Amino acid sequence: MRKSLLILIIVFSCLVPCRVRAVDPVTMAVFAPLALKAASIAAPYVMRGIQSGAVHMVKIGYDVVAIFRLPLGIGQVLLGWPVGYFDTGVKNTALGAVAPFKLVWDVVLLPVALTGVSTGGSY
Repeated sequence: MRKSLLILIIVFSCLVPCRVRAVDPVTMAVFAPLALKAASIAAPYVMRGIQSGAVHMVKIGYDVVAIFRLPLGIGQVLLGWPVGYFDTGVKNTALGAVAPFKLVWDVVLLPVALTGVSTGGSY
């Protein structure tokens, strides 16, 4: 299987034409001011995307930590019910059970957040 896959990759790479073109330094010098102007126009949008992505990464970190509320809640329900931790344990168990699904949802929305679009919800 590996040999046939390797042969297929080699044959495919030999059949596909590859064109390499060099860029003239004069052309780069001509387009440099245009590139700088485009970069200055795009800078606010890039910064907004980075900021939105960073906020979303904090949400993902919060969801990762919230997963540990499930065993904490189960322990509070089982061991803490005589001393009054039953209600808190049920709450932590419920939040810990929902956390993996929130984590998956936030990871799926991360590329959208990196574009600068608000994905809603705050912690």
